[in-house]
Amino acid sequence: MARWPTAWAWAGYGPGEPGPDGPRPPAGWGGDMRRLAVTFIHGVEVTDPDYARRASDLLAGEFEAATGVPADDALTIVPVFWSGAIEDYPERLVTHTLTDGPSPLPRRVAELVSKVNAGSESALLALLALAPTRYAPGTGPLRYPTLRWLVLNLLGDAVAYQVTPSGRELYGAIHATVATALTELAERAGPDAPLAVIGHSLGSVIASNYLYDLEVERGDRAILRAPVRRLVGPTPLERGATLAFLDTLGSPLAVWAGRHTDFGVPVTVPAPELTRHHPGCPGAWHNVVDPDDVIAYPLERLSPAYADVVTDVFTRVGPWWATWNPLCHLWYWNDRRVMRPIARRLADAWRLVNR
Repeated sequence: MARWPTAWAWAGYGPGEPGPDGPRPPAGWGGDMRRLAVTFIHGVEVTDPDYARRASDLLAGEFEAATGVPADDALTIVPVFWSGAIEDYPERLVTHTLTDGPSPLPRRVAELVSKVNAGSESALLALLALAPTRYAPGTGPLRYPTLRWLVLNLLGDAVAYQVTPSGRELYGAIHATVATALTELAERAGPDAPLAVIGHSLGSVIASNYLYDLEVERGDRAILRAPVRRLVGPTPLERGATLAFLDTLGSPLAVWAGRHTDFGVPVTVPAPELTRHHPGCPGAWHNVVDPDDVIAYPLERLSPAYADVVTDVFTRVGPWWATWNPLCHLWYWNDRRVMRPIARRLADAWRLVNR
């Protein structure tokens, strides 16, 4: 783990000189820097385990700009790649409904979608060019195969995540990937490191559900299924007790909450136990909504319970040709206007836990 003098020297401050936020620790000070733990949780149609690279780079760059400290010394980032746990589900849908022979279309569309999720404007334009195509080799009698592939994957992932009367296997499989990521964060960032969760689209629903389940488990009721509970380690971070920040981007969580007559009970952010582990550490839940995003909805107005814990943030995201239409939904964590405020909040928290 990096030590204070190394980071401050990198920032350009010599022994005894003031740092950007006050006097630096004295030369030779032996305290280790406390890290923050950060995870991304993706939405639908993500097939690339490295989907969060650009988002991580943006977050790291903005954090370094705010602190003068290398992000590698202060942040530990472990993305959740949950679609790998259920990848056979959308594939089966495509195989049994859309194709009747070898077809290059599904693979080509999947490649373009992966690039779009990484922030590629050219890939999105290529995907839009394919969308109006009515026929493609090997796709049978159904028309508009590209649009059908997108709808199958969009609905397939969302439906797969639902709890059914006959079982919760896929729901549990997805939550198992979150538990595994938090375990890795606890090992690399520290067992009680403050936790920041950034969820996009369906990933915001997964984040909310899993964190709520952990909160209930820390209380007096068991809610996690046994296979997931076995993956939840004993550390405060793994149990969600150090949750400081939740950022939901382009979130349809309001639609899921609408299943309850009172919109249900939101997860508590920050976790009530955070102050015990890190007195004075800030925490907040921000729900980022582009007004042109038809998938995203505000949360504050759902109920007094949501108003107490969530702050809705309305902002425009995406390049100029997408920021005024529903395509903006694809750009949240590839947009500096979204990642900069998140990084600054992390910078404030980092300073406090290392004061």
